Amino acid sequence: MKKRSLKFLMALIIGLIILLLMVRYIGIANLYESIKSANIVWIIISIIFIIFIHVFRGFRWRCLLSPFKKNVSVWNSFSLVLIGYYANIIMPFRFGEIARVYLLKKKEGIPISKSSSTIFVIALLDALSTVMVGMFVLLGLFILGS
Repeated sequence: MKKRSLKFLMALIIGLIILLLMVRYIGIANLYESIKSANIVWIIISIIFIIFIHVFRGFRWRCLLSPFKKNVSVWNSFSLVLIGYYANIIMPFRFGEIARVYLLKKKEGIPISKSSSTIFVIALLDALSTVMVGMFVLLGLFILGS
């Protein structure tokens, strides 16, 4: 079996296991009712928004990597961001970040010591943006409350 087919098969098996665990935990009747009552417009808007966010994060990482290597593949930066997030979901201790820099070294040849510094910068930027959003929410609540 080819290496790519094996990776796809493993991802499919992991996805099916997660789906089966979710169905077992939630219950098939509850899952069916939730899907039936969902508003398709909001689902489509959410999917578009999520794709946009992940593409933006891929471009952001690509920009942060540019001092170490020009022309990092857009596809590699985007796909590695997704791989990192999904690995964080299924593995403990933020293993997705480690997987991301390891795979980047394999695909683009950027040393782990350099790419891991970009992961740290991304974490700081994410924390800063979360604090800023929180401040705006609190300010809005304060203004609306007075």
